Amino acid sequence: MIKRLPASAISPMTTEQMWHGVSSGLYETTAAWIRSGVAAGRMTVTDPDATAAVLLSLTYYRILHALIGKVPGDVGEDAFLTAWVDHAVATVRGGR
Repeated sequence: MIKRLPASAISPMTTEQMWHGVSSGLYETTAAWIRSGVAAGRMTVTDPDATAAVLLSLTYYRILHALIGKVPGDVGEDAFLTAWVDHAVATVRGGR
């Protein structure tokens, strides 16, 4: 179990550097790729940002929240869970 450290125990600069690496790297690229796939009609996704968070972070979402109090895309828990369920259902149905 991961326990969130008190804010006083973590350097604000370290937290921001970590967050910048997460949000400007893989998450933003994946979210943009999903949005372009939806726009082109290649994908059917209700919430591209939440879907990117789910695909990249089935556990990452909770780990980042516990460690630094932030999550990819600032996706709320309800949106995250909805996208997770949508993705799981699509996987089970073979993408149908």
